[in-house]
Amino acid sequence: MATSGLALLPLLEARTEAGAARTFWNSSPEHADLKGQEKVDIALAAREQAALDQSWGLLADLFHSKFGCVLVATPAPSEASSPVYRTTLPGGTELTVWKADLTRHAADAVVNAANGQLQHHGGLAAALARAGGAEVTEESEAWVRKYGLVPTGGFAVTGPGRLGCRVLLHAVGPVWSPATPDLCAQQLRRVVGRVLDYADRPARGLRSLALPAISSGIFGFPPDRCAWEIVDVVDAFFAGGRRGGGGLREVHLVSNEDTTVDALRKAAEARLGPGRPGRAREAFRTEEQSPRRAPAGQGGQRGGGVAGPRLELTGPGVEVREAAAWLRRLLAGLGGEGHDGHVVLEDPLLLCLGAAEHAALGRLQASAGVLMTEHVGRGGARLVVTAAGGAGEGLVTAALGIERLLGDARREWIREKEDQLWKLAGFQPRAPAGDRKFLEAVEASKQEFRDRKKHFKKAGLQVLKVERVENEVLEAAFQQRKTLVSGQKGAWAHTKRLYQPVPWFTRNLVPRIGFQRLLTGPPEPRLGDGIYFVQDPAQLAAGGPWGPPSGADVLAHVFEADVLTGGSGPGQETLMTAPAGCHSVTDGAGTFVVFCPTQALPRYLLTCARARPGP
Repeated sequence: MATSGLALLPLLEARTEAGAARTFWNSSPEHADLKGQEKVDIALAAREQAALDQSWGLLADLFHSKFGCVLVATPAPSEASSPVYRTTLPGGTELTVWKADLTRHAADAVVNAANGQLQHHGGLAAALARAGGAEVTEESEAWVRKYGLVPTGGFAVTGPGRLGCRVLLHAVGPVWSPATPDLCAQQLRRVVGRVLDYADRPARGLRSLALPAISSGIFGFPPDRCAWEIVDVVDAFFAGGRRGGGGLREVHLVSNEDTTVDALRKAAEARLGPGRPGRAREAFRTEEQSPRRAPAGQGGQRGGGVAGPRLELTGPGVEVREAAAWLRRLLAGLGGEGHDGHVVLEDPLLLCLGAAEHAALGRLQASAGVLMTEHVGRGGARLVVTAAGGAGEGLVTAALGIERLLGDARREWIREKEDQLWKLAGFQPRAPAGDRKFLEAVEASKQEFRDRKKHFKKAGLQVLKVERVENEVLEAAFQQRKTLVSGQKGAWAHTKRLYQPVPWFTRNLVPRIGFQRLLTGPPEPRLGDGIYFVQDPAQLAAGGPWGPPSGADVLAHVFEADVLTGGSGPGQETLMTAPAGCHSVTDGAGTFVVFCPTQALPRYLLTCARARPGP
């Protein structure tokens, strides 16, 4: 069966496209900063943009959880938004009125119309919380636990999650009461003034603020009066000496409701006079937050001069290249108008799905209007998703939904493996890993770095980074296994220093839960269904039992491990455990296979560049 569409979950090394690799080859590998930020620009056809728009929330979640990348969509110039009103306030700050989606509006600070509990269940608050992801909700709950409820007229500050701003300000406006209109107006003016005062302080580094018509939605404040009060406070703030000190250069009044936009524009014209024509402006649609995003007015220019809609990916070098290749394969799998599109999802965890997960896949298949076909073989499992007539929206929805389901299954599988490891090693009670780091970078000047660089250079691999694995639970489990083998009559508890290449996204899994045959087994396990290692780094350059590397595979991620090989016997495909009297099998040419995860202890992770191809 042809599978040229998309390997969305490449648990074998992802085959990055040559175009995505050029960033690396055009730089000097000796000085490559593997933690540095890289950018990849991807042009979109109108049909591709429409397909992605239908599932933008799922796409944003995936790029955040799987790749950790910043994703920005830029519309074509004809779609670029422009303000309906524009004027300059005292001190040179520009005031504009926009009809726009605040969840996708470009500004350093975005104001959310919140309630005092910071429970974002409806209206604008719900939209911002959905777009910002779990981080916004979690930080809001943490704020309330620490400081208590936010009073009417006050505001809270959280991170933006996946929103494109740098900070999210949760302003609590009044619930409109016809019996106390002046009190409501006073409370609204107070919170707007406080937000302006906070954002305008130069130390905050905020140059633009996006402000909605607070309280005009669910809280019922009449739009006309709400607009007037907001515009009046903004004008008075900038005309009255700017208590904050003068950091803001732009204030955007934003709504996606025509009546509210009209009310804001009329209030601005009445209070500030006729505005100048709104100039066209690049409007970013940002779903991921970059911690180093430049403030409004600084940078942000895109080169290339291409007129169509585009996606820009920003993130760590390895992840951004993988993300770009993933996205290009997804777009290639959409098919043309009137032609079937299909994507292929490869993941060993498809073999671990239970009845509940398969029922969820069935519901997703029906709702997305696609056909799903599962294929299982010795090389793993794959799920082919087909959409008749090039129904791109359904195909994208299905693919991202499956990704999310498999992501949940993967997290549960990792948790189970970690529980088993802790119990086996006798570590009780189990402590959650959380943000704990199991890898410690080794300085290039250290002898342990230089030794490995020299050893791998002979094999045609250039070591760029060496990280030491530090996990006392893995160490304890390995030593227990070694003691057990030593105590067996006639056994030989011999260890070898061996190597295993892993897919990029398992780099952080192996130091946490050890080597797992499900994740890193070769496509054709000719020596048995176990965990494979090689003795000579030169075997890695050639591919070893994992097959030859793609010419587009720029980086290799290799674990150096102590492997308890003991007595080794010959291997064969049907083996599930080591033969009687043996603790491992070998092909006699430098490949070894063990069948128990605790027989291998990862010591170092080496990130390498493959030898540069000749002209």
